[in-house]
Amino acid sequence: MQYHSYAQQKWKKFKSENYGYSLELPPHFEKGAVVAGGAITYYVDTNLADVLISVEAGTFEYDIDSLFSQTKEHHSFVIREFLQKDYFILHGQENTVGKFYLYEKCLFNKGDLYSLRIFYPEGNKRYIETVLPKIGASFDVFW
Repeated sequence: MQYHSYAQQKWKKFKSENYGYSLELPPHFEKGAVVAGGAITYYVDTNLADVLISVEAGTFEYDIDSLFSQTKEHHSFVIREFLQKDYFILHGQENTVGKFYLYEKCLFNKGDLYSLRIFYPEGNKRYIETVLPKIGASFDVFW
């Protein structure tokens, strides 16, 4: 698969006025429907169709360390972990179905939790991992 052409295109900025976050995605992603729990999905109608990006926002009642530990249990192999006082990042293999990867960035802001999740198969690993740093860095809360 050839993905280098995407790197030259202008990325799209998505801003959710209802949930108070923003993120940037490569130009071939579109915003999907709001699903259960207020999660918003982003999808692509190409050979990346099995890549799922979702953002969920809601009130959070526990401490960041507890959520970090619980979330880490969903990874069978952690590639990267980073924990700060108001956010964390976990990236690794997801342990429930086949060889899939999960990148998760959770931001805490004024008692609310914002979770960005990117779920992708081995076949898209090379491409997705080239755009993950920019997607993750762009994910922000503006409320």
